[in-house]
Amino acid sequence: RVDNVAHGCAQAPFALPLAGRREMEGARLEDMMSSEGTFPSFHLIPGSTEYVKKHSWLSSDNQITSTNYSCTAFVENTREKITVFDKTFLVQHAIETCTDGDSKIENDYFFERNGVVRRSRQYHSPALGYLFVMACNS
Repeated sequence: RVDNVAHGCAQAPFALPLAGRREMEGARLEDMMSSEGTFPSFHLIPGSTEYVKKHSWLSSDNQITSTNYSCTAFVENTREKITVFDKTFLVQHAIETCTDGDSKIENDYFFERNGVVRRSRQYHSPALGYLFVMACNS
Protein backbone atom coordinates (compact mmCIF):
# COMPACT_ATOMS: atom_id res chain seq x y z
CA ARG A 1 0.00 0.00 0.00
CA VAL A 2 1.46 3.38 -0.98
CA ASP A 3 -0.10 6.60 0.29
CA ASN A 4 0.55 10.20 -0.69
CA VAL A 5 3.65 9.70 -2.80
CA ALA A 6 4.63 12.96 -4.46
CA HIS A 7 5.88 13.08 -8.02
CA GLY A 8 8.39 15.90 -7.78
CA CYS A 9 10.95 17.38 -5.41
CA ALA A 10 8.93 20.58 -5.08
CA GLN A 11 5.99 18.53 -3.84
CA ALA A 12 7.86 16.31 -1.38
CA PRO A 13 11.37 16.83 -0.04
CA PHE A 14 11.27 13.28 1.32
CA ALA A 15 9.28 10.24 0.25
CA LEU A 16 9.11 6.85 1.94
CA PRO A 17 6.58 4.50 0.35
CA LEU A 18 5.85 1.78 2.89
CA ALA A 19 3.65 -1.27 2.56
CA GLY A 20 2.17 -3.08 5.49
CA ARG A 21 -0.11 -2.76 8.51
CA ARG A 22 0.23 -4.32 11.96
CA GLU A 23 -3.37 -5.50 11.87
CA MET A 24 -2.97 -7.69 8.75
CA GLU A 25 -4.46 -11.05 9.66
CA GLY A 26 -2.12 -14.01 9.39
CA ALA A 27 0.94 -11.91 8.56
CA ARG A 28 4.12 -11.84 10.60
CA LEU A 29 4.67 -8.13 11.11
CA GLU A 30 7.58 -6.30 12.66
CA ASP A 31 8.02 -2.60 13.36
CA MET A 32 11.65 -1.47 13.18
CA MET A 33 12.45 -0.03 16.59
CA SER A 34 16.13 0.76 16.15
CA SER A 35 19.26 0.20 14.16
CA GLU A 36 22.43 0.82 16.10
CA GLY A 37 26.10 0.22 15.65
CA THR A 38 29.35 1.64 14.40
CA PHE A 39 28.06 2.66 10.95
CA PRO A 40 30.55 4.52 8.82
CA SER A 41 29.91 7.70 6.87
CA PHE A 42 30.01 6.28 3.36
CA HIS A 43 31.69 9.34 1.84
CA LEU A 44 34.64 8.83 4.22
CA ILE A 45 35.31 5.18 3.31
CA PRO A 46 38.36 4.64 1.07
CA GLY A 47 37.21 1.43 -0.63
CA SER A 48 35.70 -0.81 2.03
CA THR A 49 35.31 -1.21 5.77
CA GLU A 50 33.85 -3.66 8.28
CA TYR A 51 31.61 -2.95 11.27
CA VAL A 52 28.80 -4.41 13.37
CA LYS A 53 25.20 -3.32 13.84
CA LYS A 54 22.06 -4.48 15.59
CA HIS A 55 18.47 -4.28 14.32
CA SER A 56 15.65 -4.44 16.86
CA TRP A 57 11.99 -5.01 15.99
CA LEU A 58 8.72 -4.91 17.86
CA SER A 59 7.00 -8.16 16.89
CA SER A 60 3.28 -8.73 16.49
CA ASP A 61 3.11 -10.01 20.08
CA ASN A 62 4.72 -6.73 21.31
CA GLN A 63 8.08 -8.32 22.15
CA ILE A 64 11.36 -6.72 21.09
CA THR A 65 13.62 -9.06 19.16
CA SER A 66 17.10 -8.18 17.93
CA THR A 67 19.54 -9.46 15.35
CA ASN A 68 23.28 -8.73 15.40
CA TYR A 69 24.98 -8.37 12.02
CA SER A 70 28.58 -8.34 10.84
CA CYS A 71 28.72 -5.92 7.93
CA THR A 72 31.03 -4.87 5.12
CA ALA A 73 30.53 -1.68 3.14
CA PHE A 74 32.14 -1.36 -0.27
CA VAL A 75 32.16 2.04 -1.98
CA GLU A 76 32.47 2.04 -5.75
CA ASN A 77 35.18 4.33 -7.07
CA THR A 78 33.10 5.87 -9.86
CA ARG A 79 30.38 8.50 -9.81
CA GLU A 80 27.10 8.21 -11.66
CA LYS A 81 24.08 10.39 -12.28
CA ILE A 82 20.77 9.39 -10.74
CA THR A 83 17.39 11.06 -10.88
CA VAL A 84 15.32 11.46 -7.74
CA PHE A 85 11.88 12.61 -8.78
CA ASP A 86 12.70 15.61 -11.02
CA LYS A 87 16.28 16.36 -9.88
CA THR A 88 19.56 14.83 -11.04
CA PHE A 89 22.42 14.15 -8.63
CA LEU A 90 26.02 13.00 -9.11
CA VAL A 91 26.55 10.18 -6.61
CA GLN A 92 28.69 7.25 -5.58
CA HIS A 93 27.25 3.82 -4.79
CA ALA A 94 27.92 1.99 -1.52
CA ILE A 95 26.94 -1.65 -1.14
CA GLU A 96 26.44 -2.84 2.42
CA THR A 97 26.44 -6.61 2.98
CA CYS A 98 25.46 -7.88 6.41
CA THR A 99 25.17 -11.39 7.83
CA ASP A 100 24.02 -12.84 11.12
CA GLY A 101 25.47 -16.27 10.35
CA ASP A 102 22.16 -17.66 9.07
CA SER A 103 21.00 -14.99 6.65
CA LYS A 104 22.44 -12.23 4.51
CA ILE A 105 21.05 -8.81 3.61
CA GLU A 106 22.36 -6.33 1.08
CA ASN A 107 21.60 -2.61 1.19
CA ASP A 108 22.38 0.00 -1.47
CA TYR A 109 23.14 3.67 -0.80
CA PHE A 110 23.67 6.38 -3.42
CA PHE A 111 25.32 9.42 -1.85
CA GLU A 112 26.85 12.75 -2.84
CA ARG A 113 30.40 13.91 -2.01
CA ASN A 114 29.11 15.73 1.07
CA GLY A 115 27.63 12.46 2.41
CA VAL A 116 23.95 13.17 1.71
CA VAL A 117 22.25 9.90 0.78
CA ARG A 118 19.94 10.62 -2.16
CA ARG A 119 18.56 7.13 -2.74
CA SER A 120 18.74 3.87 -0.87
CA ARG A 121 17.32 0.38 -0.71
CA GLN A 122 17.42 -0.83 2.90
CA TYR A 123 16.29 -4.02 4.57
CA HIS A 124 13.46 -3.55 7.07
CA SER A 125 12.24 -6.96 8.21
CA PRO A 126 11.25 -10.42 7.03
CA ALA A 127 7.61 -9.32 6.72
CA LEU A 128 8.21 -6.15 4.68
CA GLY A 129 11.50 -6.89 3.00
CA TYR A 130 13.26 -3.84 1.55
CA LEU A 131 12.32 -0.14 1.66
CA PHE A 132 13.24 2.35 -1.04
CA VAL A 133 14.06 5.82 0.28
CA MET A 134 14.67 8.94 -1.81
CA ALA A 135 15.64 12.42 -0.62
CA CYS A 136 15.47 15.57 -2.74
CA ASN A 137 16.64 18.11 -0.17
CA SER A 138 19.45 17.92 2.34
